[in-house]
Amino acid sequence: MSEVNALVAVSATSIMSNEATLKAAIAGIGTIVELRPGTLALSEKGLQVQAQLDKIAPDLEIASTITIDSAEMLEEAQDIAGRLASACADSGLIEEERKALTSPFNDLVKKVNEGYNAPRNHVTTVLNGLKTKILAYNREQQRLQAIKDAEEAAKRQKAAEDAAKAEAEANAAANELLIKAQEAQAAGSEITAQALIQQAAVKVDESRQHADVAVTALHTRTVSAPAVQAKGVRGKWKAVVLNKAALVQHIAERLAAGDESLLNLLDVNESNLNKLADMQKQALKLPGTKPEFTESLAVRKAVAA
Repeated sequence: MSEVNALVAVSATSIMSNEATLKAAIAGIGTIVELRPGTLALSEKGLQVQAQLDKIAPDLEIASTITIDSAEMLEEAQDIAGRLASACADSGLIEEERKALTSPFNDLVKKVNEGYNAPRNHVTTVLNGLKTKILAYNREQQRLQAIKDAEEAAKRQKAAEDAAKAEAEANAAANELLIKAQEAQAAGSEITAQALIQQAAVKVDESRQHADVAVTALHTRTVSAPAVQAKGVRGKWKAVVLNKAALVQHIAERLAAGDESLLNLLDVNESNLNKLADMQKQALKLPGTKPEFTESLAVRKAVAA
């Protein structure tokens, strides 16, 4: 017996040696879920996997060592391939028996999952609804805070503009008083000139005070209570493609400039590419690709004797 066949025999023996235990387990499961016809039939006639393996054992031996060097050997190899394909096909005895044996266990798992999923899904639905409400409230608080901040900024800006206007008016008044003081000095009225100079100095002081107010208004923010922030709220930015052609063109421009950093944003649709290759075959002339031919063998299934 070859090493491959020995391994298959050990696997089958392991299943067959536990046949009684498996049948007892299936019978117990049958009290919880309805057994399928294939499983019921299996319980009556027993496991057939070893018998099937015994039928194809010669084919397995030959297939493991065969050398195809003539038309006759090719025909024999294809006949063997048909019988092996029939044995391991989805509709073959081995697979049908496996499904019949595992179906009650799968049905039991499904029934258990359904029992747990129903309450879990209900809780999840309620929880998701609550999360939606929390996020909605959080967004509303942020919106109100943004309005409040904007109003506060507008007030500071208005105060700064008013202070700057008052500063300009005070400077203008001071300049006007200094001009009048010069005119009074020219007219020989020194007392009047000194009085005007003192008034101009007062205006200059007012101007400086208004300037301080303007700077304070722009750079000092009123302390207010922050918006209520829900615990556990996290945000994440994502990119939404609005124009695929524009994105590809930009990446192409970056590639032309020697920058490949954005190339990984483009994924090749290999399914569509293979369809194009299947149509054009060796005539495929697409930059960055080459046509490649691979072979496969379709085997006509046959029943082992």
